[in-house]
Amino acid sequence: LLQDVVGAVSRPAAPLHAPLLNSSLLTSVAVDEAVQRVRLRHGVTAEELLPYIELSDLAELYAACTGLPDPPPLRGPQFRVCLNFLHMQGAITHFDTPELDSLVVIDCSWLLQAITVIIRHPKLHPLPQDEFHQHTLPFHELYSKGLLDPELACKLLVGMSESEKMRLLHVMLLAKFILPHQFNSECSGFLVPSLLPTTLPDNETLPAGKHYVVHLAPHTTNAL
Repeated sequence: LLQDVVGAVSRPAAPLHAPLLNSSLLTSVAVDEAVQRVRLRHGVTAEELLPYIELSDLAELYAACTGLPDPPPLRGPQFRVCLNFLHMQGAITHFDTPELDSLVVIDCSWLLQAITVIIRHPKLHPLPQDEFHQHTLPFHELYSKGLLDPELACKLLVGMSESEKMRLLHVMLLAKFILPHQFNSECSGFLVPSLLPTTLPDNETLPAGKHYVVHLAPHTTNAL
């Protein structure tokens, strides 16, 4: 039941009557009301898709489905078993880390679309916001050297709240789409492995007759 309800929360104007045919009328009313509260809390209209909810929202839906008078503790063992089951079934995506524990993703395409705002080829996949940043040093460093300035990432992620941007960067770190990197003693950011240069800069060649080890940092090639 909860798996169906989670899907109904995400989808615009999703009918709940079909999955609730085997439930009591009281449970059906409680679930309907819980779904509407969650969607209202996130400020989505009846026509909008809700790509994620908070863990506290899921606990509220869990209580409505199971007839509990109040949502269970977020670290409660029974609720965690249900959370892990939904994750294993693919109904949700949940990251059991301190930074992301409160996030419950329902639509993974939302994550992927946001990630590809940053990890892409700007000439093949340009975005409207590129116009404001394409001539800046951070933009050039990202797409020529694979160095991501967190401030640039936030500027490219148009339409997302600050908390959504921070959560996305944590997801990208967890999935190793990006790696922590110290630019210099005063500035830190991220290294994007998929955007590292695969060719040497213009007019630069490697001496013949030597073997080379390329370290995971841009333009650092040491001869053995």
